[in-house]
Amino acid sequence: MIGTVFMECLIELESEKNGLLIAKDNGANTNVIELFSFLHDSMRFDDGHDQLHGLRASEFVSSLSCASFLDISIEERKNLILACKHHTDRNSKTTDKTILSCWDAG
Repeated sequence: MIGTVFMECLIELESEKNGLLIAKDNGANTNVIELFSFLHDSMRFDDGHDQLHGLRASEFVSSLSCASFLDISIEERKNLILACKHHTDRNSKTTDKTILSCWDAG
């Protein structure tokens, strides 16, 4: 169990690092990217195919935002929820550079 948690932390840190590098080039919102890197897979049931974990993560983010656990703007909240919700859907489309950066990094 501890090994699994450790590996997940390493993966999330790598996702954050990649996202911040992308943001340096395109000016994407780093608050959203940092939060996305740690939250987008937080509601996985397992490491296998779990197509709905993005939806569950977006609902989790929404509950954290409503409870004021996340100190982010309304626009950042909206982008974080959309990035989490749709990161498992290969057909999702957006032109928002922050959401695209999240998907590329994650």
